[in-house]
Amino acid sequence: MLINCCIDTYNINWVALSAISNIVLATIAIATLAFSIFLMVKQNKQRKDEIRARLMFSFYHWKDLYFLKVENIGKEPAYDVNLEVTGKPIKDSLYKSIVGIFFDLASKKFAIPAGKSKYFLISPAVAKGADLMLGSDRHSYVEIREWLDQYGDELIYIKGKYNNKYKINESMSIKEHIVYGSFCVYEQFDWIAESLSEMNDDIEKVQKHLKVISDNIKKHD
Repeated sequence: MLINCCIDTYNINWVALSAISNIVLATIAIATLAFSIFLMVKQNKQRKDEIRARLMFSFYHWKDLYFLKVENIGKEPAYDVNLEVTGKPIKDSLYKSIVGIFFDLASKKFAIPAGKSKYFLISPAVAKGADLMLGSDRHSYVEIREWLDQYGDELIYIKGKYNNKYKINESMSIKEHIVYGSFCVYEQFDWIAESLSEMNDDIEKVQKHLKVISDNIKKHD
C-alpha cells in the first residue's frame, strides 16, 4: 500500500508564512540591536569612568604647616573646580590669613591638570621652641599646641563641584592626619550614583528607539 506523502503546496498560505517569517526575523534583529546598543553604552560609560577627572583630598605636612592637598588622580583635567572649606578650625584659626584663604577660595574657580595637585594652607603644625608668623599674626609653640588640642578633632567640611557635574561632599579632621597619616577620600559613592543615573538615561533612550522600530514593523504588517 502506498502512502501519499506529497504536500499540497497549492493550499499553503505563503503570504501568512512570509509575514510570520518577517516578524521572527524583525524580532531577532530588534533583540540583537538592543543588546548591541546596551553593550556600546556600557562600554562607553566604563571608558569615561576610567579616564575622567577624579579629585582626592588629603592633608600634607610640610615643615611647620599643614596643607589641604587637592589631587587630580584621573586622566583628564578637572576644571571649574569650586571648593567651600568650612568648620571650626577654619573659622577660629589662629591666623587671619588662613581665614582669608578659604573665604576667597569659595568665590573662585580653578583647574587641576591630570596627575597634578594644589595645596592650601590650613593650619600650623607644632614646632617645639619656635614661634610661627603668618601675615601680621605671630603665635608661640604653646599657643599652637593648645589650639591643635582644642580643634584637632573638629571636622573640616569640604563641599563643592567640578567639571560642572561632579559633586564634592567630604569631611576630615587634622588629628586624622596626625594619627593615621594622610586621609584620602575618593568620593566613590557619589561617582557610582552619578554613573547609574547616566546609565538609566541612556537605557531609556534605547527603549524609546526600539519602540519606534517596533511600531514601524507593525505598520508594515
